[in-house]
Amino acid sequence: MDLLESAKELRREAEARRRALAVVLAVAVACGALVFLRPGLPPETRQYEVWHADGQLLVDTSDSQVVDARAIGIETLAIRAILLGNLIATSPLRDGIAQRAGLDPDELEVTPPASTTPETLPPPPVTSDLPDDEATRLTVSTDPNLPIVRVRAEAPSAAEAEGLVDAALAETAEYVESARGGQALPDQRKLVVSALGPATARAETRGPGFGTALTVALVVAALGTAGVLAPARRGRRGPGGAQAAAANGHAPEGAERVKRAARKRPPAGRRAKRSSRSAKSRSSR
Repeated sequence: MDLLESAKELRREAEARRRALAVVLAVAVACGALVFLRPGLPPETRQYEVWHADGQLLVDTSDSQVVDARAIGIETLAIRAILLGNLIATSPLRDGIAQRAGLDPDELEVTPPASTTPETLPPPPVTSDLPDDEATRLTVSTDPNLPIVRVRAEAPSAAEAEGLVDAALAETAEYVESARGGQALPDQRKLVVSALGPATARAETRGPGFGTALTVALVVAALGTAGVLAPARRGRRGPGGAQAAAANGHAPEGAERVKRAARKRPPAGRRAKRSSRSAKSRSSR
C-alpha cells in the first residue's frame, strides 16, 4: 500500500513539474520576444539603422602656410580651427547649418569639440527630445596640432547625413568669408577654409537583435528550470540510503521504515547459528 501511494505521489509531482516547466518556457519566449520586438499590432523589431557621414575642413591662409615648408604659425592655425569648431555649435552658425540642411534648428543636436586651450572654452552641447532613431546630430572634433575641423553627422537616412555635413562645411566657409569682410589683410593673414573631399554616408545598425533576444530567453529558461527542479532534488535527499530507495520507487518515509526493520532483524548468519544450536540441544535431549 505504501508503494502505491508513493507511486501516486511521484506521478503528481512529475505532472506538477511538467506544468511548471511549460510556464517557464512560455515566460522565456515572452521575454525574448519583448527584447526583440516592440509591443503593438503588428509588432515591430527594436533594431533600427542610423547613417553616419564625415567631412573635414582645412583651415589655412590665402598664402598657404600648409604647403610652404618655410611657413611658420601652424600652431596658430590649429587654434583658429579649434575656435571655428566651437563656433559651429553656437548661433548663428548652428542655425545657418540647420536651414541649409532643411532642418528645424531646435531639432539639430550639436556636440562641440573638447576644449584644448584656455582661449577656446567649449559651449554646452545642444540636445533635442527626439528618439534615437529619428535624431539628427552633428559632432565636431579638432586636433590641437593640426588646422583641421572634423565634422560627423548622424541622421535617419544617408541623404540627410551627407546633406548635413555639406551644409556644415559650406556654412562655416561662408561665415569665415563674411567675417573677414572687406578688410585689407595680407595673404599671410587671410583665413581660408576649404573642404577636404566629399562626404560619404555609411549605415550602422543599433538595437537588440535576434541573438540578444535568444540569449535572454535561454537565460530565463535556465533559471526557471533550475528553480522548478531544485525542490524535487532537495526532497530526494535523506540520511543513509533514503535517496537510493527513492530512486527504486520507494518514498523516503518507506525507506526509513525498511532501514529500522533491518536494524532490529538479526543477520541471516546469526539466525542460522541459532537454529543449529537449537537442533543440537533438542537431539542431545
